[in-house]
Amino acid sequence: MSGFLFNIIIDWVMRNTTNARRGLRWNLTSVLEDLDYADDIALLTSRHKDLQEKFSRLHQVSRYTGLCINTTKTKVL
Repeated sequence: MSGFLFNIIIDWVMRNTTNARRGLRWNLTSVLEDLDYADDIALLTSRHKDLQEKFSRLHQVSRYTGLCINTTKTKVL
């Protein structure tokens, strides 16, 4: 898959994954939901329950587009 097409799909997946404001408060009006770099995604939240909900939603939306999450490379900190 071309890099440009991959970026478009990842952007669509992340926009449909983070539909609720459950991330880390960045400043008074915005919330940091995730950090994306190439094919790496860091989901950010302050509660474990919210992280599990985000991950489940990410898995559901990414499977819709044909992308798979590599569980051996997935880490929770």
